[in-house]
Amino acid sequence: MPFLPDPALRFSHPVNRGVVSFLRCQAARAAAAQPAAASDQAAAPDQAAPPPTAPAEAAGAPVTADGFLLHTHAGLCRRLWEAFAGLPEPCEALLYGVALLAARGIIFALAFGAGPGEDWLAVRLAAGDASSAYRAGAEPDMGLGDDWLCLDPWQAEGPDAAAQGCLAYWLARAYQNALALPERPFG
Repeated sequence: MPFLPDPALRFSHPVNRGVVSFLRCQAARAAAAQPAAASDQAAAPDQAAPPPTAPAEAAGAPVTADGFLLHTHAGLCRRLWEAFAGLPEPCEALLYGVALLAARGIIFALAFGAGPGEDWLAVRLAAGDASSAYRAGAEPDMGLGDDWLCLDPWQAEGPDAAAQGCLAYWLARAYQNALALPERPFG
């Protein structure tokens, strides 16, 4: 198998340490639990292709992206990426098989899950936004860090514009928070 560089190099900003470590551990656990044949189907690193197709998922075949087993099903990838589609720059990425959004190399949202009832979407918010997010139904993070909150990615089943708008609002706030963080000093 050819050498693949660590995909986390794109996200080396110090604020990402906790989330990158969390995702790396999740990927290692998943790889250890998968048969060796699944790793033979890996895609090239840094591939920011659209989410996997539903037929592959329905067939139960392991789906890989950026060289790792995909941990975000196609519907949840679409939900995350479409809710953010109206903002100024493309931020969609995959890291260790998890769909995420990042600006200037700072991860500000990620989605993880195998299906409804198991899905979660986490956003990195400024301290001033946390209390409002909790009132809107956010929950404490799942091990990503103190500045991360979890949202229900489905908030309301179906094409409910209000629910999609609420998700888009928190993603926009997380994006603004990422832009407000200092850039990583190089030297």
